[in-house]
Amino acid sequence: MRAVPGRNRAERGAPPVTADRSRAVRGIARRYEPGPAGNGVPTVILSTQHVRELNTARILRTLRENGPLSRAQLAEISGVRRSTIGAITKRLMTLNVLEEREPAPDGARGRPATPLWFGSRAAPCGAIAISRDEIDVAVVNARGDILARNVSDLDPDVDVENIDRAVVTLLRETAKDFRGELVKIGVSVPGVADHTTGEITSCPQLPALVGTHLSEAISAGTGVTAVVDDDSHGSALGEQFFGGGRGHASFATIQTGFGIGAGIVIDGTIIRGPAGLSTEVGHTCVDRFGAVCNCGLRGCWETIAATGWVRQAAADAGLKDATSITIARLTALAQAGQKDAARLLEQYAENIGIGLANLAQTLCIQRFILHGHAIQGGEGLRRQIEAATQRRVLQARRAHVIVELSQMADRAGVFGAAAIALATALPVRA
Repeated sequence: MRAVPGRNRAERGAPPVTADRSRAVRGIARRYEPGPAGNGVPTVILSTQHVRELNTARILRTLRENGPLSRAQLAEISGVRRSTIGAITKRLMTLNVLEEREPAPDGARGRPATPLWFGSRAAPCGAIAISRDEIDVAVVNARGDILARNVSDLDPDVDVENIDRAVVTLLRETAKDFRGELVKIGVSVPGVADHTTGEITSCPQLPALVGTHLSEAISAGTGVTAVVDDDSHGSALGEQFFGGGRGHASFATIQTGFGIGAGIVIDGTIIRGPAGLSTEVGHTCVDRFGAVCNCGLRGCWETIAATGWVRQAAADAGLKDATSITIARLTALAQAGQKDAARLLEQYAENIGIGLANLAQTLCIQRFILHGHAIQGGEGLRRQIEAATQRRVLQARRAHVIVELSQMADRAGVFGAAAIALATALPVRA
């Protein structure tokens, strides 16, 4: 187990979480669904308590998507009356869910407004990011602080019982200072998972997980409700909560590496298929006469934009150590004046841009956030990918298409897992 620096209780200096606050956070997360009336039209009868909790949900959602915000900004964006804002935020501050931050002078006359933000102990969640060769576990709060973290190696050929045991053991160790405080546990897996049932329906990197309900084992082993989702959804939720997607209604995160995946958010809501199916953009056809993909289809985007293609193209170009070359190494060679490497890097950017342009044209997405191997190319490769994407969209849309590099680095997995948990532990759209 490799410990990752976090912040201990003394460093945080935060007050203990009370039972009242813990119940409040869970109560805020409840959803009210209408039942059928006699005429078949759904009917909801809201008590004063229900109205307060619904307004609280709107305030927290607004803060999560746009904060930190002043009370006046909260009222304007959420549509909740200023007097109601004051009463609810006062209660949430008493429960240590929210806290005031230092006013930021804005040049306007008068006293600067005091922004509100989540407290350091607001909705601490367990975050478990499982990949082919490691388990990354953290405790993350609602504002995106990593309070504790550990990483452990994982044998991809291990059986499911040992995976369950390793995950639960690592989480218990990581969250030992937060016993009784975790509001939920989020789990991201490199495959397809039905987040409503917890069943993992596909997982090529860890076949032992297919058909299992990992969330049930984690819930049973920790006493905290766990929810599982695939890592492409996790990356999108992570950017929406903590990264480049904050404040943007629509965007897509693109996973680049040995496969190509995407998490797509439209009007604040992540796109999901039935039974938890994720989008399979890597297996959309970009060349009907192209190579046969590992999935069995021909001409998939992955056949020209995944790391396997890069290495085969590097071998064809006679580059040294082609079978293990990385985007970082390819970029270094290009920057050193290696013309074959520069041409290959340019082609890689073009190939990624083909798929991004298709998404931009089809779904009207304007913002793309890159994850994975492509980030190794840095700002230069980002510019090439953005230019390649813009060249393939209609002229009227070109100036609006933006390609960014995720700023999460090695935290992307646990931030995604934490966001999977917070999507149901806090009232946000997912």
